[in-house]
Amino acid sequence: AGVASASSGGADFSVEVVERVIKATSMVGLISLSLDLLTSLLREGCDTLPSAMCYTAVLNALRKNGRIDRLEETLTELANASRRIRRKYAQEGVQSMQEKFDLDSSSNDSNNTAIDIVAFNTYLASLCDAAVNQLPFL
Repeated sequence: AGVASASSGGADFSVEVVERVIKATSMVGLISLSLDLLTSLLREGCDTLPSAMCYTAVLNALRKNGRIDRLEETLTELANASRRIRRKYAQEGVQSMQEKFDLDSSSNDSNNTAIDIVAFNTYLASLCDAAVNQLPFL
């Protein structure tokens, strides 16, 4: 169970629960809700990025709906959060991410500070979809 929590309507839920809700809402097409929840996980106080499972579900839903513009914005938000987290660790004097998290042996995606390559591949695929279907790049 996670130590951090995401607040929604006065109730606190663990990050892991919110991540699974984001994935589920993305998969059933509730993209607006999943984006709002994802944004809440990327707030200033967070020490890690959401799991790749969580944000790739959102990106895939955006791709499926042809929302290249919003997909790009979401990737930018993830990149900004990643840089902010890395800067924070650098300022705290953490020499390597191994000191903060044992990333090599951890099976928990939520201890991540880098964006998963699948996110970038999803963005590239959405651009290819638009080119093949001759859609305008929004």
